[in-house]
Amino acid sequence: MKTRSASFSGENGVMAQPPPEMWTSGVGARIVSGLVLAAGAILALYAGVAAFAGLVALAAVVLAWEWTRLCGEGRFGKTGLVHAAAMLAVVIVAGAGFAGWALALIFASIVLVYALARQGAR
Repeated sequence: MKTRSASFSGENGVMAQPPPEMWTSGVGARIVSGLVLAAGAILALYAGVAAFAGLVALAAVVLAWEWTRLCGEGRFGKTGLVHAAAMLAVVIVAGAGFAGWALALIFASIVLVYALARQGAR
């Protein structure tokens, strides 16, 4: 009886490789979007602390929205609204110079968003 050992390689010992076009597809678009985002961040920083904080707040809300939709099967709902509002509050509190309170708010929002997600069976 022949036993098999767990391996990431195939039967002949050769590992499968992703197709070469997978690595290059969309690289140009990623470079352009990275340059645009970097330019926006530099301009916001040049405009002042308030503009940069606003950009960070906007990014936090957009990322909270995206994360909630990814984890919530495309839905945003009450959990997403609380998540986005909490991240906006964290950025505002941290921007006001209260880093300790911002950290506490992060932990409180984690518990609240988790409870809401469990309540909605997400």
